[in-house]
Amino acid sequence: MTTPAPTSPPQVIERFGEAFNRGDLDAIMALYGPEAVFKVEPDRIVHGPAAIRDALAGLLALQPRITSRVIESMESGDIAMVAVVWEMTGNQPDGAPVSLAGRSADVLQRHPDGHWMIRIDDPWGPPGS
Repeated sequence: MTTPAPTSPPQVIERFGEAFNRGDLDAIMALYGPEAVFKVEPDRIVHGPAAIRDALAGLLALQPRITSRVIESMESGDIAMVAVVWEMTGNQPDGAPVSLAGRSADVLQRHPDGHWMIRIDDPWGPPGS
């Protein structure tokens, strides 16, 4: 059974976490728009589906678990800003544990059919967060 497309910005974040925890790269990528950008590291941004897929595949290799909570969601027409707090744990290839946490600042766009997709994904959040 196919999951219906997200109909609200917070639902996109929820679906992202579910797919991420399953390691389902295709389901994660279905949440990104064709012109999306993703901040992989505080000083590195990748553009477009192929580069985002590669970056996320690297993260999924850590066998991560993520928990997230939407702390703010604002919409203006077909654009939304969503602020999220998150924590991620996983394992390096050598088995060493990895633990990261942060605040995400994401911009989503509603498409003509009514579903929302990620346009800008900044898991490192605004400066000073």
